[in-house]
Amino acid sequence: MNFHDKIKLSDENFIPTFGFGCWNAYGDEIKNAVACALNEQYRYIDSASRYNNEVEVGLGIRDSGVLRDEIFILSKLWPLDFDKPQVALEKSLFDLNCDYLDCYLLHWPGSDDDIRSRAIDSILPLQGTLYKTFGVSNFQIEHLKKFKDEFGFYPAVNQIELHPFYQERELTSFCKDNNIALIAWGPLYRARGMESDVIQELSRKYSKTPAQILLRWQLQKGHIPIPKSKDPQRIKENRCVFDFDLSNDDMHRLDSLDSNLHIGADPYTFNG
Repeated sequence: MNFHDKIKLSDENFIPTFGFGCWNAYGDEIKNAVACALNEQYRYIDSASRYNNEVEVGLGIRDSGVLRDEIFILSKLWPLDFDKPQVALEKSLFDLNCDYLDCYLLHWPGSDDDIRSRAIDSILPLQGTLYKTFGVSNFQIEHLKKFKDEFGFYPAVNQIELHPFYQERELTSFCKDNNIALIAWGPLYRARGMESDVIQELSRKYSKTPAQILLRWQLQKGHIPIPKSKDPQRIKENRCVFDFDLSNDDMHRLDSLDSNLHIGADPYTFNG
């Protein structure tokens, strides 16, 4: 593995194996962080309309000087916008100042199957013009099966909360078996995992930061992590996870941390 690797998706498009998240940062903070990440050779920017910062994300992309066709830009449709998906998509494009997205996700499934289906019906015809790859976020196995039953294929991507403390093993196995790429949001458990004795011990053993241990675990699991930081040094450190391997025993030790501790809402009831 190396930092510039890409994964071929089920729709024949490609996604980088490592990304930069844009959640919970605003104004110059996120603008500068995005520019910094791109200057540190990140090539996947993970955005969303709900983050309320896509204008600044777009400015950061502009300020980086990196050409648009070198960057994988992803955004998401919030459940409260399921009744106007094209309007929401076009607003994200306008705010990000780009002509197309590389990937567009349903941010959450929402609890109403009919509303979700109508939103997907409206989005799919826009593929190939306003965006390249269709995907979903926070979908569980039941949601994915319903999608396949209705539309005849699985989405190319599912972005879910994933870290050693919340491994969603049944869901991740299902996605891998059905060629659905897994993007890991919250890959650092929003810094809560840093104090784990196991992670601290492995940090010392490998002379890597706790964040680097967590991110390396993601990569060896075949997940696509999207860490976020506002700090230039941490942005640089987070990408330095391709020069070591966690042993099988140490991977098992991290696997043993699985304890159903999660940040996100209930995908079956959350509607925005």
